[in-house]
Amino acid sequence: MYRLYKQTLKKTEKRVDKILNQISSRLGLDHSGILGSVFAFPIMARFLEINGGILKDYKQWDKLLYWYVYTLLWRRYAGSTESAMSQDLNIL
Repeated sequence: MYRLYKQTLKKTEKRVDKILNQISSRLGLDHSGILGSVFAFPIMARFLEINGGILKDYKQWDKLLYWYVYTLLWRRYAGSTESAMSQDLNIL
């Protein structure tokens, strides 16, 4: 059980790293003070997992980053974070 947990955590860390790299390079948000909506990361990591850990092209990344920006603008995770995350995970 511990080994599976450790492997899953490692995969999640790699997915979040990919997400942060895309947000930094494509959106220019590279500082925690302006990063915002960190609660969107688990949803984005799950999306990557569903797609085998990698997105096929920049169009998919564009859609994911578009969704991320709108979580900031809509303040999607400013209120009841758990219910918003639950809704988004159910959609995936």
